[in-house]
Amino acid sequence: GDVISGKDPVQGHQSLHECQELCLSDAECDAIVMHDTQHWQKDNCWLHKNINIDNCEINQQFNVWLSPAYDETLGQYRPHKWTSHHSTNCYPGQGAGHIT
Repeated sequence: GDVISGKDPVQGHQSLHECQELCLSDAECDAIVMHDTQHWQKDNCWLHKNINIDNCEINQQFNVWLSPAYDETLGQYRPHKWTSHHSTNCYPGQGAGHIT
């Protein structure tokens, strides 16, 4: 998978809904990673594309949400719901990579 330039992380603390809306407003975004923090000053939202969820790390402080627009197993778009993968973190080398 790939990180989205300038959104790795999104600046500022985001609610889940805010992070999801940022993803939906970006045509490249297939997934978000949320850091499970209550600290309102810390960045906690990352936007990603081309996630390979099987290569992501198990980490109880993070949750991955796949966009309702993308199904990584089918490589196609689908409507209606976000798919959550709790205790999961994707980052370069672990299911996501940098855009070059």
